[in-house]
Amino acid sequence: MQELTRLASAADKQARTAASLSDKEKGKLEVTPESKVDAEEMLAHEAREKGEALDKEVTATRGQLKNMGKRLRKEHHRARDEVRELHKVKGERRDAMISLHDKEMKVLEARHDVKNAAKDGDVDALRVAQQRLADRKDIAKGSRAEYDRKIKVQDEVQAKARLLSKRAKALEESIDEKKARIHNDELKAREEYAAALAIGSRADYLRDETAETAARKKYRSLAELLDDPSTDHEQVESTLSKIASNMHSWKNLEKKDEADMHAKARLYRKAKRTLRRDSISLSSSSPRGEAASSPTSSLLQTFASAGQTLQSLQARFAYATAPPAYPPPPTAYAH
Repeated sequence: MQELTRLASAADKQARTAASLSDKEKGKLEVTPESKVDAEEMLAHEAREKGEALDKEVTATRGQLKNMGKRLRKEHHRARDEVRELHKVKGERRDAMISLHDKEMKVLEARHDVKNAAKDGDVDALRVAQQRLADRKDIAKGSRAEYDRKIKVQDEVQAKARLLSKRAKALEESIDEKKARIHNDELKAREEYAAALAIGSRADYLRDETAETAARKKYRSLAELLDDPSTDHEQVESTLSKIASNMHSWKNLEKKDEADMHAKARLYRKAKRTLRRDSISLSSSSPRGEAASSPTSSLLQTFASAGQTLQSLQARFAYATAPPAYPPPPTAYAH
């Protein structure tokens, strides 16, 4: 019998412990008006933090853009120098080609002199003509080597000019992409700040509503004391009057905060629409992968002012880096 009593007592104790734990868990899961306000404030704080993080990222990207702008100016300067050098080398190549043509014509003249001296049978004239032909062949050979060297130099300068053009273009595209990312981040930050304001105004409204509900509950509980003869009715009525005044104040504040909440919600929806409409689509390698509803090309024109110099430079490159129309090698000179 004692053993049964002990087991029953232990089972009852375990049941009470389980019930207590269940009540605690239910209390944790219960959503109170205060917890709603805390949750809204936490969400507003997170939205503000996101906006501040985006602002910091925009500031850092602007610093990168400043350095990239300096690099771009240097690249443009180097490219212009290379264009001038290319024009100079092309002129030297043309001069070398004219000189080579002149030397080849002299070789042809010397060869005709040798043939004429051989026909006439003049040994002395033939010897002099042959010596002149050998000398002119050596001179023409040197001119040919100089002409080939000028062609090689021109090819090297053209390759360098094309490389500088590609580097400047790649840097320009990178600058445009960073400007587009700044544009998107600013829109996103604006949306986050608008969300923080909207959520914060909702938290204020819920706080007013909670305070008014609590005041009404307290008012009803105090009003019940008026039925008790032992209660100091004068003091209770004074307290009820103060509570009623507070309830009226909370009600007015609640209406004001409700209007503010709707206004902030409209601003948030507007910021969200602006983000969807005006954001610029970036490459798939973008860390956030923003998507734009408007064409990328039309929006990137906003950031094309820095590319005007490059476009004019590329037009000059198109003329300067065209494949040279090399003349066919003279056939009169035979080694």
